[in-house]
Amino acid sequence: MPPILLPPRLIAFGHEPRGERVNVYHKMKTLCSIFNALDDGERQFLSRSTFGQLLEFPNKPAWSASFGIFILGRQLEVAKPNEIWVLFAGIPIRFSLREFKIVTGLPCGKYPALKKKKKKGTAGMTIPFYSKLFGLEEDVTVDQAITMLKKRIISDADMRIRCACLAIVDGFLVPTFHYPKIVKAHAEMVEDVNAFLAYPWGRLSFEMMIKSIKEREIEQLAITCFSVQGLLYALQLVVLQAAPSIQDGPVIDEIIESETEAGDVDVEDAPRESVPFKLGNAKVLDKKCSVMYLSL
Repeated sequence: MPPILLPPRLIAFGHEPRGERVNVYHKMKTLCSIFNALDDGERQFLSRSTFGQLLEFPNKPAWSASFGIFILGRQLEVAKPNEIWVLFAGIPIRFSLREFKIVTGLPCGKYPALKKKKKKGTAGMTIPFYSKLFGLEEDVTVDQAITMLKKRIISDADMRIRCACLAIVDGFLVPTFHYPKIVKAHAEMVEDVNAFLAYPWGRLSFEMMIKSIKEREIEQLAITCFSVQGLLYALQLVVLQAAPSIQDGPVIDEIIESETEAGDVDVEDAPRESVPFKLGNAKVLDKKCSVMYLSL
């Protein structure tokens, strides 16, 4: 067969990013802290929900900020605005909303028309659901919400589920900085927990991520360490599903360090056994262009 002609790379071979990592705001430690703050029944509820696949993330290979910038430096020029293609071991891998949905299990459909629901207090004043959850606290951080769950400051079973769902969304799926806060608009949405769980948070996270990547000038991608919003970990999962041999065999040279970036949350959680990401293996396989691919 004649060789397949690929689109040109955004960054020419030999001019890959010189930065050490891509900065992200989703922290696996945040996700683990939320799960560890819940009891078995609450975790079972989440495992049956649209967030269920997220519960398996801590058992998957650790997020590698170094691999993130490594793979984003191997993007191909594509015309479609809502997907990227990356070149690994000489083979192009597509990353679109479809692949994001497969590896996260999150709802990724169309945005619904949101209906505002209002409740009246005794004086005819609107009572925000945010206040029902957090009382007089203003600007509640995700860390604070997790602490409220852990110490059972929020004790009502239904309220605890709603608080955990909020923390997952604002602390892991769509955070925009290292110490995220609970978004009040999201708190109003979670009053109807079923509608909240059905909301296309996957689409929102994916679109944030693609915008963060696509809006960068090529010079920025090639020279600096940059930040990406949304769940960039999904891209690593897509590459691992396409090329599972990255995690096979002995460790070569380097293993991705456990999550130690600046900005990790300080909420205590139970120890967990992290699966190392074999970054050295990935680089060797990429260089040799010898890997068996599986389709998603």
